[in-house]
Formats: sequence, C-alpha cells, structure tokens
Amino acid sequence: MAPSKTRQDLQARFVRNAIPTEQDFRDLIDSPLNQSDDGVFRNSGEPLSLVAVAETQRRCLRLYWDTPGPAVATPDWLINLNPAQPGTPSSNRRGLGVADGAGNTRLFLDAAGNLGLGTNDPQARLHVAGGARVDGALTVSGASTFSGALTANTTLAVTGELTTTNRVTVGRADGTTELVVRGALQAANSDIYFTNTTHQHTGFGNTSGYAAIENASNYNALMILGRQTTDGRIVKLWDFLEVNGNLSIVGNSANAGNITVGRNLDVNGSVVVGSFGALFTGGSGRIDLGNWSLRASGETLDLVYRVQSLGGGFGGGFGGGFGGGFGGVGVGLPTITERVVARFNASSSVSGSNRL
Repeated sequence: MAPSKTRQDLQARFVRNAIPTEQDFRDLIDSPLNQSDDGVFRNSGEPLSLVAVAETQRRCLRLYWDTPGPAVATPDWLINLNPAQPGTPSSNRRGLGVADGAGNTRLFLDAAGNLGLGTNDPQARLHVAGGARVDGALTVSGASTFSGALTANTTLAVTGELTTTNRVTVGRADGTTELVVRGALQAANSDIYFTNTTHQHTGFGNTSGYAAIENASNYNALMILGRQTTDGRIVKLWDFLEVNGNLSIVGNSANAGNITVGRNLDVNGSVVVGSFGALFTGGSGRIDLGNWSLRASGETLDLVYRVQSLGGGFGGGFGGGFGGGFGGVGVGLPTITERVVARFNASSSVSGSNRL
C-alpha cells in the first residue's frame, strides 16, 4: 500500500460545502491502521502489538531514517522473528533478529537467552562471529576458551588459572617454543621448576649469541649453556657462589682471588703457582705429591714452615727423599714466624717425588 495522504490533504477534502470523491474516501479509510489488515492492534491493558508478515523470515517491523517516497524504499533496519544468515536463505532460526536494510542479520537473540553478533546460531550467552574489542575492563569469572588469537594492548590480569594447550607468546607473535617472552621474565615466588623428566638436550643454545638452561635427561643434569661466542660458551657469575657438594671442573680454571678449601683438595692434573705465589697448609696439614718438577730454569720452590710462637719453641721434620729438624726457644708476645726449611733452584730442571 502506498503511503496515505497527509492529514492536511485529507482535511482539505472534507471541509464545509466540499463534495469528497470516492478516492477521497479511500484515502481516508487507508489513513488509519487496521488491526486485521495491518497486523497492528492493542488489547485492553496491553501494549501495542505487531504481527509478523507471513513469509520465511517473519519480518514484523521496518525502520526508516526518514519518510520514504511513493516507491517502496529500502529500510535502514529490519526486525524479524525467523532470520537467516547472510547469503544462506535456508538457515532460518526462530528468535528476535535485527537485520540491516539488505536483510543481513546483524544481531540475534534466541529463546534460550543466547545472543549472537554476526550469527543467528549463538552457542553461548554471547557469541561473536568475528573480532571483538573491549576498551574498558573485562571480568571473566568462569572458564574461558580461546580458539583463535587473544590480543591485549594493555595489561591482561588473570587472578585464576590460565591454561593453554598451545604456545604462549608475550611481546611478538613469532614464537617457535612453548613460551616466548620478548623482554624481562620475573618469577615473583622465586621458584622455577623443570618437570619434564624425558627432555633431551636440543642444542638450541648453540646459536651464536644464545644461552640456555635445560633439564637434560641424556646428560642426567641441569645444563647451563653460556652465551655462545667466538671464544666458546661463556658463563659469568657475580658475587658469592656456594657449592654444597662435589665440584668437578673439566678444563682449565683461572682464579683472580683466593680459593679456600675446607676439606681435601685432590688435583689429578697440574697446580700452577705464579711468581711470588704460595701454597699453604694449615695446622698439621701436608702436601702429598706424586712426581713434581720445576719446569724452567730460574724457578724456585721453597718449603716454608709457619709457626705461632708463645714463648715456647717450634720444630719440624720432612720425610721422603730428604729430612730436617728445627727448634728454638723464645719468650715474648705471640708471633707468627716463617722459616724456609728447603729450597730448590732450577738451573735446568729439578724433579722429585713423595711427600713434602
């Protein structure tokens, strides 16, 4: 039905002494809504009611931005009760649908209370077919499943448990391992556990500039792989290092400071003491040597006896290939005295064996 005449048009036809025509009466009859023909009615005590058109999508309301012209214009929005997915006419589902002027369903609410955005088949209370953006706070009090990407441009706070069956990338989406952090990683509780008991050393830290920590079952150890450089792997530790167990060094060890050993020190290789260096034993300690040597001409090996004197005396003896004894008496304040009891000078090379 074409739009009715305006009230002003009809009033001009029905004035005193005017003779309305048959068309004027038709326009007058078509102007008001008819409950049976137009599907608009209001029962006593009830709000205005609309009856959907008897067609597939059960359209019941058209919304226009402005008054349409004589021709049937495309509405801005449609409300229907059996909407279909865009491009799929046979996908109708009963519910409340809001469609654009072309009939594409944009919002759908089913009888179970599920709301769909971009879909007329919502599988949850809110089902978004496409991207979603939250500019404010988002509170999730139950379990959440993400089958695609989750992007947070600001802080993402999780007060419960966050479980993933795939990789987690923080910083940039190019992760090749289970967790990639582009930046500092802080463990607030100071605990980091390596619980994979079958992990094999991967050699991932062999890449130049890389370093790695691995719980390697094929080495039966926690491996710390230093930064890979042209001089090999390098690990540097600052401050205090305490080893509560055995310490095995395979390779050379260079120490710029003192080394204090509270128990036995077993050396299966060489011990090199630099110029004016000393090797001390405390109390009744001893140095057991296998074969020893002065390696270059001009080197000197001094055997020194250190004693604290309290007005008594001291003495000492050395067995093996040589021996000697020293004694003395003194009175006074406690003093620490060192005595050279043997000296070896190498003109070419000197060697010996047994105990010092």
